[in-house]
Amino acid sequence: MSKLTSSESQHDLGPQAASLDGGASELILPTIVGDLQLLVDRGAKFSTIYADPPWPYSNTAARGAAENHYKTMTMEDILREPVNLLAATQSHLHLWTTNAFLREAFDVMNAWGFQYKSCLLWVKPQMGMGNYWRVSHEFLLLGVRGSLPFQDNKCRSWISARRTVHSRKPFAFRELVERVSPGPYLELYGRVEQPNTTWTVYGNQVERRLF
Repeated sequence: MSKLTSSESQHDLGPQAASLDGGASELILPTIVGDLQLLVDRGAKFSTIYADPPWPYSNTAARGAAENHYKTMTMEDILREPVNLLAATQSHLHLWTTNAFLREAFDVMNAWGFQYKSCLLWVKPQMGMGNYWRVSHEFLLLGVRGSLPFQDNKCRSWISARRTVHSRKPFAFRELVERVSPGPYLELYGRVEQPNTTWTVYGNQVERRLF
């Protein structure tokens, strides 16, 4: 399912110039989109994709918390997203997942055309939920297509930061992605518009944010 209904008006993408060898597009204008197929049709290619899927929790409390702030999707819908058509031949995927969907996240990474390489851990000081360990962390998995290296290989594999509202990830992670991975950048299932950046954001819960 590559189309999301958005209450925001969809911005015009402007001219696109996709290279013939599957490399990143020469020109990607920052924008918010509600349909990935529009990007595919324009021939857009991204060197870095940053994704925070709305995983379909079966646990009532967890599912309710997720759906209160972002409409969850089925695994089939997530797997069918045309991400493999938007990723450059040399590209990175930074994929958020939780302990409950760790195994499924590897399936998504494979379906989207990436090979797992490593992960970053978000450590949360607050007590988490769980029937066994009280889970106070999330995973940011790294997938690589081709052999694209990090721009900076001196970054440690964990960050400690407090939880934010409405399932939003701390902005420090997005800044870290920019530090280690090249543009153009595509954020999937975005929640907050980040002005003055070179990112393209796909999502149905993108809120305006002024600095």
